[in-house]
Amino acid sequence: MKILDRYLGKAFFVPFMICILTFSSVAIVIDLFNRLDEILKLHTPLTTLLVFYLHFIPFTFVQTSPIAVLVACLYSVGLLNKHHELTAMRASGLSLARILSPLLFLGLLVGAVSFVVNETVVPSAMVKLTAIKEEKLEVGKTSKGKVLKNVALFAEEGDLYYATTFEPKKKLLRDLVILRDNEQHIPILKIQAREARWAEGSWILSRGSKYRLDLHGKIIGEPILFIKERFPSSAKPEEFLKARLRTEMMNTRELRAYLKKLKGKAAPSVIRRIMVELHQKIAFPFVNVVTILIGFPFVFREKRGTGILRGVGISGVLSFTFYASFIITSNLGTQGILLPWLSVWITHFVFGAAGILLLWQAR
Repeated sequence: MKILDRYLGKAFFVPFMICILTFSSVAIVIDLFNRLDEILKLHTPLTTLLVFYLHFIPFTFVQTSPIAVLVACLYSVGLLNKHHELTAMRASGLSLARILSPLLFLGLLVGAVSFVVNETVVPSAMVKLTAIKEEKLEVGKTSKGKVLKNVALFAEEGDLYYATTFEPKKKLLRDLVILRDNEQHIPILKIQAREARWAEGSWILSRGSKYRLDLHGKIIGEPILFIKERFPSSAKPEEFLKARLRTEMMNTRELRAYLKKLKGKAAPSVIRRIMVELHQKIAFPFVNVVTILIGFPFVFREKRGTGILRGVGISGVLSFTFYASFIITSNLGTQGILLPWLSVWITHFVFGAAGILLLWQAR
């Protein structure tokens, strides 16, 4: 490693760590104040809070690392610009690409660490966070007032449940479809019901029908119609409440396996949503590189002495613009307007291309 690389690395690393610590602390303080009433009411022990927020840190690191990378890049480059060091580097014959390369490497490194943390640490941390919230921080507090749409769930016995709406307060599923597989994971039974209500440990299906299926998915014989029928199941109402959160508790390998099970069985809207989440997990660490590409030219082109303050301001605008675009395009993918992979990656492509163009103009 050359002296220049070490120097630029050090200039970047210190503000990056300060940003990560600051963002994590702010996130913890905000969450703590939001839960203060419940904490005081339930007399939550300090040890429980410490364990909870220790498991909260990996998630905040993954989510805030791109902003920290952007702020650290703009701050460090702005400081170099203020002290005429960038001018000296260019005068010595160094190209803009050579000056930027150590920062891009650090962005890739942070992205790789973020990806590994998101794959290995965050899923188990989310499980622990959910358990602590339900058992000690939000006792008796549920999301029963919500109406969930397009819920899908695999029960312990292997049955796949899909419903267009779920009303937790009424413990009611509407437009329910249940698929039962054989040992080769091929559907052999399909049950449809207009409504299903949880009562006395089982679902009461209303106005529905049963179909036996052959190995090719074709109906065998006549359907069996029913007005009301009791259907024992391990899929309790609270399991449907957790169904959306379960994908956050999965890494990319588990999400791919889950998608493989759902394909051909769940509704297209459910498949699209999970595919978008899968691509988000893969694409998000690369935001660390994109933010450097888009942020570096802004400070480099600033007049000396103004780069730091304007750089920090620019980082806020760029972060908001990128995240807003990322959320909007991802929603377009969930709704089927864009392909799932394109809806996630298009923001990376556009901002990355814009950064490369600005670098080319500033060279």
